[in-house]
Amino acid sequence: MEKLDFLRNEIDRLDKSLLNILAKRLLLVSQIGELKSRFGLSVHAPDREEMMFSSRRKEAEELGISPDLIEDILRRVIRESYFNENEKGFKNLCPYLRPVIIISNDAGMGKLFNRMFILSGYQVRFLEKEDLYLEEKNLQSACLVLIIASISFTKIVISKLPKLMNDCILVNVSSIKDHALLEIMLGFHRGPVLTLHPMFPSDIQNMIKQAIIYYKGRMSEMCQWLLDQIRVWGVKLYSWDVIKHDKNIFSIQSFLYFIFFVFGLHLKDEDVDLKQILLLSCSMFRVELAMAGRFFAKDSQFYIDDIINSKNNLLMIKSYYQRVGEILFLLENNKMQDLNDCFDKIKCWFGGYTKLFLKESQILLKYIDDFKE
Repeated sequence: MEKLDFLRNEIDRLDKSLLNILAKRLLLVSQIGELKSRFGLSVHAPDREEMMFSSRRKEAEELGISPDLIEDILRRVIRESYFNENEKGFKNLCPYLRPVIIISNDAGMGKLFNRMFILSGYQVRFLEKEDLYLEEKNLQSACLVLIIASISFTKIVISKLPKLMNDCILVNVSSIKDHALLEIMLGFHRGPVLTLHPMFPSDIQNMIKQAIIYYKGRMSEMCQWLLDQIRVWGVKLYSWDVIKHDKNIFSIQSFLYFIFFVFGLHLKDEDVDLKQILLLSCSMFRVELAMAGRFFAKDSQFYIDDIINSKNNLLMIKSYYQRVGEILFLLENNKMQDLNDCFDKIKCWFGGYTKLFLKESQILLKYIDDFKE
């Protein structure tokens, strides 16, 4: 026991040394953040990241340490570093603009955008629906009005907005894109109109490496400063083809929401013991359960809007229902070879992405295992 205590004390001593080193590293990161903010440099430096990972992996191998371990540690440290850099703020690309107004019933996403604009030095007002009448003068003089909400709420807000100045940018930020909503915005406001579709959840610490799809409604040249400002935050912006988006992103996303909905309903109706599942399930199932639980942690209106407002969603759900019936027939009739053939065809369709997804899922599963009691 004396030997064990001695070794544990040595580990504690080294851990404290690691903490001191991390504190010094974060101080340097903070100084880098100040420089990037002053000169408007992008927060994300992918070439620098890759060089660092490559060098540290090689050095770890020479010391007999797992390169994967070092990369895992570095990635976590870098994620915290980006958050520290963000706290130093961002270069304000248009310092003399009139106020930015954010109207939201999505507290997470609304507060995220609110925080990013404040860190960039803009005058920002954060409103909810009941604040519209009180803030009519501020709305009329705004340079930018962002509505961050579900489709149904956004339509209500637009109907209650006062007339905006002709150079004010009217922006809808939502989890899905809706043609009818864009037409309503264009009909209401004669000035520049833009739609932003964030491809990330609202509970992230920063927007670095995240993607936003944008759609030009009107006077896109007047929206350029806003897109440039968002890029300064480390976001990757994509102007996407509407038809491709509907097929490859919008419909699939709405369909997955439907799957989570049914999965949760099935667990509830079967009265599954969640506590027992968490104790006994494998990590992969726990990830699936976590994603379903995350789905139901949010207000229903966001997801119901997504499911209902996808024109192709009902057709996709019907096709899914048909395929479930086909697989069920194979199971009931013990068609093992047919099931294997079906599996191989799907695997072939995934192609090389199976290896990518396997690697990504392994990282997730290891992270889940770390938090098991």
